[in-house]
Amino acid sequence: MEIGAAQTLSQAIELILTIDAQSAVAAAKARERANELGDIFEQWMQAKIDGQVGSSPAPYEPFKPDLQSMQDQVSSTLAREGAFLDAFGALMELNANPANQVDCRFIFDRLRLARQAGWETQLEAPAIDPGKFAADPSQDPAERKLELLKSFQGFQQQMRARVERHRDELGKAAEKCRAYLEEALAAAQRMANAAN
Repeated sequence: MEIGAAQTLSQAIELILTIDAQSAVAAAKARERANELGDIFEQWMQAKIDGQVGSSPAPYEPFKPDLQSMQDQVSSTLAREGAFLDAFGALMELNANPANQVDCRFIFDRLRLARQAGWETQLEAPAIDPGKFAADPSQDPAERKLELLKSFQGFQQQMRARVERHRDELGKAAEKCRAYLEEALAAAQRMANAAN
């Protein structure tokens, strides 16, 4: 019984690591795509400010959502959560043996830290000055429109920089998560070998 639980525990942690590695690849692709879209949008905004675009709307086609990658992300999240549940279930079974309790506590702590990694990072939007958007009847409408476009462009640039910093923080959190999971896996494999 313990051999099966120890193997289930190791397999669950290995699955989480595999899913996280796949998610990291997908996140890198998404980051590239977001940067491309940010560039397209900023070029369009600058052309609009420079009067080169006229009244045409922003290009829609590049911004169409990638539904398949969204579905893949949901599936990965569900599989990852399922693997955590499998690991915790195996830990409960293994913890029933007093000889395993120290190792189980260590593995539990590492899994908890892995699950919590990244939750402390927060993406904050830049402050918006509502006064910039107040209507001034004496202002020329064309000047007002240009001023608003420039304000929006500045906000977009600030937001993009904040998102980049947030992504970096999430990358560091993912590295911490991987390290915790590898520690848990090593301990789980020791338990599985001892149970044989």
